[in-house]
Amino acid sequence: MKKSLLSGLACLTLGVSSAFAGASGYKSSAFGYGAGATGGGSATPTLVTSASELESALGASGSKVIIITKDITVSNHISVQATNKTLMAVKGVKLISNQQNSSNSGILYFKKGSSNIILRNLTFVGPGAYDCDGWDNLCFDGVTKAWVDHCDFQDGCDGNFDNKGLTDNITISWCRFHYLKSPKSGGSGGTDDHRFSNLIGSSSSDKPSDGKYSITWAYCWWDSGCVERMTRCRNANLHFLNCAWTSNDAHYFVGPQNATAQFDGCYFITPSKRVSGGKNFIFYQNYGGSNACKFNSCSGPSSYMTNSGSVSSPSYSFSTQNADAAYSDIKSYCGATLTVSTSGSIAESGSSSSSSSSSSISSSSSSSSSSSSSSSSSSSSSSSSSTSGSTTTWNFSQFSSTVTLAGSNYTYSYNGLTLVGNTTSSYTSDYVSKNGFHCNGASTSSIRYIKYTPSANGTLTVKFKSNNTSDNNRTSAIGTAVGSPIVTAKCSTGSMSASVSSGKTYYIYFVSGGQTITSITFTASGSSSSSTSSGSSSSSSSTAASGLCIFTGSKPSMSAVSVTGNYSTSKGSVTINGTKYTTCVKMESSTSVKVTVSGTQTVKLYFDGASKSFKVNGSSKTTSSSGTWSGTFTSGTMTITKGDSMNLYAIEFSNSSNSLDPDFGSETAVEEVQEFNSLKVDEGKKVLLNGNLVILKDGKTFNLAGQEM
Repeated sequence: MKKSLLSGLACLTLGVSSAFAGASGYKSSAFGYGAGATGGGSATPTLVTSASELESALGASGSKVIIITKDITVSNHISVQATNKTLMAVKGVKLISNQQNSSNSGILYFKKGSSNIILRNLTFVGPGAYDCDGWDNLCFDGVTKAWVDHCDFQDGCDGNFDNKGLTDNITISWCRFHYLKSPKSGGSGGTDDHRFSNLIGSSSSDKPSDGKYSITWAYCWWDSGCVERMTRCRNANLHFLNCAWTSNDAHYFVGPQNATAQFDGCYFITPSKRVSGGKNFIFYQNYGGSNACKFNSCSGPSSYMTNSGSVSSPSYSFSTQNADAAYSDIKSYCGATLTVSTSGSIAESGSSSSSSSSSSISSSSSSSSSSSSSSSSSSSSSSSSSTSGSTTTWNFSQFSSTVTLAGSNYTYSYNGLTLVGNTTSSYTSDYVSKNGFHCNGASTSSIRYIKYTPSANGTLTVKFKSNNTSDNNRTSAIGTAVGSPIVTAKCSTGSMSASVSSGKTYYIYFVSGGQTITSITFTASGSSSSSTSSGSSSSSSSTAASGLCIFTGSKPSMSAVSVTGNYSTSKGSVTINGTKYTTCVKMESSTSVKVTVSGTQTVKLYFDGASKSFKVNGSSKTTSSSGTWSGTFTSGTMTITKGDSMNLYAIEFSNSSNSLDPDFGSETAVEEVQEFNSLKVDEGKKVLLNGNLVILKDGKTFNLAGQEM
């Protein structure tokens, strides 16, 4: 068996303490089942700009490093036998196929006999799914020892990336699979919606020489539009490490036939279109054969994460990241997010830290220099069309065709944004295209919006398209809910901006008339700032902790928190902004949680006990009916100790404004209320209203930035 691996190459150090830099993201050499793949090594790069140049370079003898420097559109899939090759693309460059037929579709096909292949930072853009017995965006048909890393697969005609024939010993890492185009119906294959992403083994008898496909999937993401085959696997031993399945269109995720799968630290949603009858949609054993699965420390619907049969752990060393933290990293760095230069150097892009790691292309000898680490909960929360430092911009340019947001397809996930149109199936005037997100009218604004949850404090800026005088007088808003604006602006201003806080969900919505949003930019910062509709804002700098501190790997994710006590992953969970957290600090008599506050900050504690007591600096406190408690503190250390028996799951920091309440000195108690007309509090007192801290003053309600609500 050819599965014996060098543990030095295979070992994964994926600690939660580093959001991306070096440890949990960028890898300079192959690992897992594909360990030992060196590709073209340190050969001088060959630059290609056309399909013919690419085919020639891949098929040439000897070791080669090939770099694609401009978009290449193929008129027919490139079929090649390649050995000792590394293929990469500079950032933003795409491999494109517009062919939707049985003969010319597909982009890259590696034939039997191909070996020692590395593919990195490639974006495959297909024509859209069509069941015409066509070809895939990428196909390995008899490839041995390969590493596919940081690639983006979109809209394959037949599939996004298939492995079959004698293919074996493959690692696929940080790759994103999704569909942005509507499927084409009426194909000869008979399936009207063939958004079937990844096939392993083309038939029940298809298998490599040792009888089992051995494939590692690490930090891969099956995102919006995927319907089936994530993967559909025959005769396979698969290891899924910190992967995520979030397609709401999915019927099932992994469909085995004589296959085993081990899931470590993986993240699953419950899709609304899943198979009926209570069948297990995660490991869908409906294709026969002898199958087995094992789930370790995963996040999702627990009733479907049931171990069955016997699964042998992989023969290589690895470490598992907390599933929720891994999903946060995936949203930031999955896909073609590396920066590749024409000289062959590779740098981590989109990292939330100020300096990036880089290495030479030699996969056998390169070393990466890690950036300073930061917690995953304060990293940028989405992969996007453009990322620079701590700034992320969505400009919608990747939409080569228009996607109508209507009927059953009225919601659309785009790189961390949720786009919501009209629920009426016959309505075609709400859509997204390369020109932006368009809404025709605002009479039903509650179902027309863009939703975003940042994982760092910062500024959200929205730009508009001006068409005519009528459009210029129309109004949009950024708010904490549709109808609860933080800031509003007319199209004539060109843009609007608002300060946003880590972990909270914000809505960009239309107040009056049809409009087009052309771009959205999120700029992370260490502190909150006041918002304006013109794009200018005043900010206060701070070195204080911000965002959500969670407990993973038996330690807090932020240095501002220290714990003396015991951790547990079996006490249940709490859900914060749609994310479930399962690791907690057990509040025992010996437990002490110290929190360092800088400046004036609001600290929110998330427990699993409603209306239960605990102590802050020796003073007894009581949680709300939802198990939370908030208080505002000045610089210093607050110590949390046991009262009643319960568990602490997270601590949230936000910077507070003193402008409305000069008496915040030390601690200010916070009560939780459900509606404004129930407020019977002193002037200037903070209360927790529907999960948000607000201030009542002069008969009016203000948010913490001093803006009237």
